[in-house]
Amino acid sequence: MGGRLLMGTLTMRHHKGHRLSSEWDALASSWDSVIRSQVWKRWKDRLGMVGNLRVVEVTDGDNGWHAHLHLVLLVGGREVEDPDLVDEFTSWLLGKWSRALERHGFPGALSVGQDVHLVEGIEAAAQVGEYLAKFSAYGTG
Repeated sequence: MGGRLLMGTLTMRHHKGHRLSSEWDALASSWDSVIRSQVWKRWKDRLGMVGNLRVVEVTDGDNGWHAHLHLVLLVGGREVEDPDLVDEFTSWLLGKWSRALERHGFPGALSVGQDVHLVEGIEAAAQVGEYLAKFSAYGTG
């Protein structure tokens, strides 16, 4: 495998009236809906996905709690070099995520704040390092 990662952020629409526990439950249930689908399993095979890392980040701002996912998907295979394939996967993932949120009582996700992109080699290592450093700093301050 050539050190390729798909990194992304999946967010949800929220407002001050949403309870953190409701957001957390919707986020967890929606992600579960994504990864339990047969289409996800086909995408895993197609992308040569060998693992994933998911981090939940929660911020508190003017619009209340904001729970969202940061993803690192370990992928391989020459197919991943095709930007059209990555775009197709991204489109499927964001659509599935949005529909899952709706089924769990939250408005579908807006395209703003959603992101999935391919990184490889040294760039992949640097970005994962930044992710891990960012989230480990939360517990130190």
